[in-house]
Amino acid sequence: MRRAVPVLLTLVLALSACAAPEIRLVHRFRPGEVRTYRLVAVASARLRAGAIDRTERTQLEATSRVEVLAAAGGGATLRLSVVPTALRRDGRRAEPLAPQEAVVVVGADGAVRRVESVGGLPAELSGDLEDLGPLLSSPLPAGRLHLGDRWRRSVPGASGRQGRERGRLAALRVVSGYRCAIIALEVRRPIIRSRSFGGTTLRLTGQDFSSIEMSFAFAEGFPVRVASVAVDTLAVSGVAGVGGSVDLRTETVLTLMPRTVPPSRV
Repeated sequence: MRRAVPVLLTLVLALSACAAPEIRLVHRFRPGEVRTYRLVAVASARLRAGAIDRTERTQLEATSRVEVLAAAGGGATLRLSVVPTALRRDGRRAEPLAPQEAVVVVGADGAVRRVESVGGLPAELSGDLEDLGPLLSSPLPAGRLHLGDRWRRSVPGASGRQGRERGRLAALRVVSGYRCAIIALEVRRPIIRSRSFGGTTLRLTGQDFSSIEMSFAFAEGFPVRVASVAVDTLAVSGVAGVGGSVDLRTETVLTLMPRTVPPSRV
């Protein structure tokens, strides 16, 4: 009888796995479609270089708009726009940043294949293109998935170097009225950033460590909510020739704003 218990337990687990629904995570792009998100980003940065030891904290609130300009072969050309509505620096209200816009080409998995322009300038004249990530969603794995499935893959980083991503289909739940797959990601990749700190432009290099939770409406084919936390320690240059480091922590939440069109019931 004791031997039968493990066998029975194994059989139950196997049957449960087979009964779990299959989910396909596929972006669906419809020409002319517009989705609007609320973006909240909170960042803290500590600069240490020579005799300098300074910390800054910023909080940005903005409206992010994704417009499908064209769709073909599962991918699409998108216009991304961000209109800042509020900005605080070290707790004090500051003048909001100017609206920003980018035109990008994405694949069926949601990955950015090409950047046509940023802020109206040709892509080769614009920097920090990786910052477009929080305005979209992370690329999705192809094929059918079951609850609890895991994956690993390479992701692009700075200067043509590769990073690593670990993903998991963590849960299925209703978010804002949409049936969503909850995707948990951990990403590590090399980055190069240019940042203004206390009026000085700095060049930052190092490794980015990000944890991401995305609620993806699998019937409709778009993210409903994307929350990410990035923690980085980066080497810095640009402070009067003195080397140093910057500790960065950035928390970003992107939430779909209500639409007049009801969610699909398929």
